[in-house]
This record gives sequence, C-alpha cells and structure tokens, in this order.
Amino acid sequence: MSVRSIAEHFGKIFNRVAKITGSEMNDALLNNGCLGYKLYGEPSINTQQMINWIAHWIAQDGETIGKPTHFETRNGKY
Repeated sequence: MSVRSIAEHFGKIFNRVAKITGSEMNDALLNNGCLGYKLYGEPSINTQQMINWIAHWIAQDGETIGKPTHFETRNGKY
C-alpha cells in the first residue's frame, strides 16, 4: 500500500482530508515477504483491520513514542 492511500484512508476514518505534499517517486523501495510467509505463515490480520486498530488507538489518545516515521527516507538508513 502506498503512503498516500493509507493517509487518505485515515482521512476518511477521521472525517478529514489528507494533506499530502510532493509526489511519489518513479521508483519504489519494495519488500518481498515470501520468505517470512514461508517461515511463519500468512499474517492473520489484514491491512484494513490494522488500519482500523491504529485509528481506534489514535482516537482514544493512545500512547505514542513521538518519533518520526522516516517514511520519506530513501537511502535505507532509518
């Protein structure tokens, strides 16, 4: 899932418009989870459920560590 689509989804949940600056790059940093699936099986929770849980946590003022996500980092150093 793209950062943009997830942000827009959270915007819908919270009845707000996601304000996104900039644009996606022509290339992407991708991860192949096949080995993890082979070793541990498919995740039991889908993306939609995870987003809903996170939205609920945010709505309930759940504790966060206040650290940046570094989602914009493109050099692999997070």
